[in-house]
Amino acid sequence: MNIAKSVPVVLDRPSRRSAAALLSGILLSLALPPLPLGFLAWFGLVPLFAALEKADNRKEAFKLALLTALLFHLTGMYWIAFNTGAGWGARLGSSIGAIVILTFWVGGVGVLHKILLERWGQHGHLVAVLLWTAQEVLRARGELGFPWVFLSLTQSYYLPVMQLTAVGGTALVSAWTTLLNALLLQRFDRRIKVAVLVTLLALTYAGGYMRIALVRKTMEGPSPGRIGLAQGNIDAAVKWKKGAKYSIDIYETISRELVQQDVDLIVWPETATPVRLQQSRIWRPYMQALVDSLGVPVVTGASHHEWEDGERVRYNAAFMVRPDGHEQFDFYAKVHLVPFGERVPFQ
Repeated sequence: MNIAKSVPVVLDRPSRRSAAALLSGILLSLALPPLPLGFLAWFGLVPLFAALEKADNRKEAFKLALLTALLFHLTGMYWIAFNTGAGWGARLGSSIGAIVILTFWVGGVGVLHKILLERWGQHGHLVAVLLWTAQEVLRARGELGFPWVFLSLTQSYYLPVMQLTAVGGTALVSAWTTLLNALLLQRFDRRIKVAVLVTLLALTYAGGYMRIALVRKTMEGPSPGRIGLAQGNIDAAVKWKKGAKYSIDIYETISRELVQQDVDLIVWPETATPVRLQQSRIWRPYMQALVDSLGVPVVTGASHHEWEDGERVRYNAAFMVRPDGHEQFDFYAKVHLVPFGERVPFQ
């Protein structure tokens, strides 16, 4: 079946167009990790794009894009409600806030996509590739900047495809994925369409494998060191409720096991020590003594704050604790805390 030519028949009713938008949401949701179904995103936007093409007006286009985005973001962001030590009200509010903002972003893109289709017909899908990519770049900026759940996330299991990030970041991976969808809706000779799609996939994978080979070649020779990764799998709510000792004891046990494997560095996860480590009079010397006994540097995530212009500014930081470091920890704080996920916007 020629997808592009069948669009006028299949999507002749608003209910069918809504179903198509929902189908896109389902396909994109299934393409997200941990399921290894990223290929579904290669055509997952086709039902939505086809529905936008046949939408009666821009208002309907907005609603169709909302339907797809709502399903996609519910699947990709539901975990915010379970990934913090705050109360249920705050967690649920944060999750809903994030999903609503991201969904309305896509709704607006749906309207602009419809405008492109009104002006350029089927070729508007190709131009819209830039539009869908630009919205990901823009929504990662500013006070409400949300750099999570991009379309590129669906391709995370495909290492050759992900090599595109070395050229244009995750935006290029999202553009590549959207382009595959747009090409499927172009009404030109079927053989030409297949040839273009196969060429695009072949060039991407060939280039990706070449870069992987080059990277592996640079890694040949003596190892610069062994890194031990500690993962305690501690539930976020439990971590903050039971306090620092509960978490640190678990990571101390794992770290002592890693030391037996001759590692040169041990890495703990984000906020593995659920305290303001730099300011704590109890846990700062404790961590130093622990690392002294291990004899190996430890990188750990922890909360942090700085006083700026008389106000306390909170950060999500990572600390390097070195043996015999005399409690002088180097640290790096995230530049942009994600709204709703890590902070309340405009607070």
